[in-house]
Amino acid sequence: MTLALTAAGLQTQTQDQIVAEMVAKLRSTFGTNLNTSATSIMGQLVNIVSELRALDQQTLLAVYRSFDPNTSQGAALDRLATLTGSTRNGATSSVVQGFLAFSGIATVNDGDLIENSDNSTQWQAVGGPYTSAGPFPETIAATFQAVDTGPIIANANTNWALVTVIAGLDGFANPADDADQGRDQETDPDFRTRRQIELFSQNVGGLAAIRAVVSKVDGVETGRVYHNPDT
Repeated sequence: MTLALTAAGLQTQTQDQIVAEMVAKLRSTFGTNLNTSATSIMGQLVNIVSELRALDQQTLLAVYRSFDPNTSQGAALDRLATLTGSTRNGATSSVVQGFLAFSGIATVNDGDLIENSDNSTQWQAVGGPYTSAGPFPETIAATFQAVDTGPIIANANTNWALVTVIAGLDGFANPADDADQGRDQETDPDFRTRRQIELFSQNVGGLAAIRAVVSKVDGVETGRVYHNPDT
């Protein structure tokens, strides 16, 4: 077998096949008595070159596959999907609503940090600044966002500690609401599936079209549509 692009696709070689091909060419050039055993200088050169050629062919195969949305990965899949109007869902951060407790005049700026003592995750202020004015003690509604993306948990009544120490700020509490959890970046298999659903919506009606439209709504992870023939 040789490296070739055929009607069936890209045909690559194993390292053993490359070795056999090189040995055959060398012996046809320098004679059948050429020593190409593994311990000979020529044999060692063949093994070095064949390994490099095998790695090159694997890279070539990866490039070939990157043109197919069913086998491409990562950035290559993103580029192909944009041609048909699909965009990968990126990672988002969890967000928690709560109250800052003040004992004096102070300001909490965006980016100031607190820590979830229950899971050792850090959260940063957003939507600020939050400035106290008295009378004290004073509580002010505030929003914090997890520094790291993904579905990070912060249940109601989580224990919080100040990371950014600010004079006049006593702490933060979320007595009533759990955090709205973020999400990880959409995986390649999930993205391929959603892209197919969105493509089908352009050519079919009924249930598939409804599912495709709903799948584009921000925050929707998956969906299924049922037909009720009685209504």
